[in-house]
Amino acid sequence: MRDHIYNQTIKHRVCDIDKIESWLNKLYKWMFINSNCISFSEFLIKEKELEKELEHLVLGLISTQRATGISLRFFSEIDSIYQSLESDIKAYLSSDLDFNSRVSVIVSSPGFFAVFAYRVSYVFSQLDLSVLSQVCSGYARKLTGIDICYKAVIARGFIIDGGIGVIIRENVKINHNVRISSGVILGGIFSNKQESVIVDHNVIIKNNVSIQTQNITIGAYSVIEQNQIIKQSVKPHFCIEV
Repeated sequence: MRDHIYNQTIKHRVCDIDKIESWLNKLYKWMFINSNCISFSEFLIKEKELEKELEHLVLGLISTQRATGISLRFFSEIDSIYQSLESDIKAYLSSDLDFNSRVSVIVSSPGFFAVFAYRVSYVFSQLDLSVLSQVCSGYARKLTGIDICYKAVIARGFIIDGGIGVIIRENVKINHNVRISSGVILGGIFSNKQESVIVDHNVIIKNNVSIQTQNITIGAYSVIEQNQIIKQSVKPHFCIEV
């Protein structure tokens, strides 16, 4: 039996999950936490180290030549990732949540880290590296209890309040300035992979709301109070109360 177990590990080779998770942590710290106040030149050196490390991580998955290109293409998207996350931070700070500084969001919000991992994994998926996307999403789920599929589409200014039990499935589109809370489930498991749930801009969805029916749109500026199961579209500027 040992030979069978060994052969299966060779036949169905899995990437080094621990190293990818470690790399994701390093990327987060590089983008947001300069605790040692390193110089700008050292900052750029650290970027090159992360770029090279990513190249080595994907070598086992794709060809050497493509690995170099993939790493360069990922880091060419850093500005876009960062700008989206900056918008998310501003949304936290302009909300009524208990975050009084940028630092408090970065170091204590599980929702923000989960969205960081999502935005990274989304870029990996656009580069046809779904394995890395899955590892990043899985790591965020382990740390935060928040499950965001890397195939979902989430615009800027996104807030997750608390976060445990949040599930955002692949057939979901969330427009800008949306806020959701713990226990919210968006999207169902359907054979049709088209968007099943569209959450328009400036929507608030409170704790333990489930929206899993196909072809639902939550209109802009609407509010859904806690503990609801939504089975039909919601008009803009509408409030669904308990």
